[in-house]
Amino acid sequence: MSRISRKCLDTIYYHVMTQGINKENIFEKKYMKTKYIRLFFEKSKINGISIIAYCIMDNHAHILVKSMESTKLSKMMSQVNSAYGKFYNSKKDRTGYVFRDRYRAEPIINNSHLKNCIKYIHENPVKAKIVSKCGDYEFSSHNSFITNSVDSRIIFYVYGDDIDYLDKISGEYEECNFIDAFNEFGEIFKEDFEQICEEYKGINFKNEENVFKVSRELKIRSRANDNMIMDFMGIKRATYYNILKRQRNLDF
Repeated sequence: MSRISRKCLDTIYYHVMTQGINKENIFEKKYMKTKYIRLFFEKSKINGISIIAYCIMDNHAHILVKSMESTKLSKMMSQVNSAYGKFYNSKKDRTGYVFRDRYRAEPIINNSHLKNCIKYIHENPVKAKIVSKCGDYEFSSHNSFITNSVDSRIIFYVYGDDIDYLDKISGEYEECNFIDAFNEFGEIFKEDFEQICEEYKGINFKNEENVFKVSRELKIRSRANDNMIMDFMGIKRATYYNILKRQRNLDF
């Protein structure tokens, strides 16, 4: 398993995943996938969030977003999943929860990770052996990049002035611990956690940059939760969250 760089910056980019309750195929029909995509673009516009990439599978969805405020992301996801839940229950003549948990989100730590995540999202149907290449799948943003119909601002966010960016849309992605439908929705990778802790054994956690950097790496590489991280660093909850809050003023 390849590693992500230790250069962990705060982010305004998030990889989001939603999944059907009990892993049910809540997006099994074409009109269901189309409805979910439409809801995302509708609610993202209302909340000032940019959709960078997406892929809607039968029982889960991946979305890469640019959100200046994490609270806006939470609000948008609540609006999207609530609206879709009502739509789905109406179509299926059922009641109750439609989604497994609210949603999962992981921070994108740098530009390389951002590009890699786009490839990962678009490769989902290929990995699931639904299609042989990304361009054959209808319900992802892959072809929007290829045909240059995606918002030009998104291209700039990700690839800057790189005129050869089309060559970097496709291809193999670096194998990372991205959220997926097969690792139990964010399972903690204990071996990775222990290895990272060993790597940073003895580091000075009175330095806020160290706290922030190691926290991000633990979350990305091992999916460690905040309690595990605080225990490892020997930091109290209030101190830990205040450090993260101050560090979030950094630019991506």
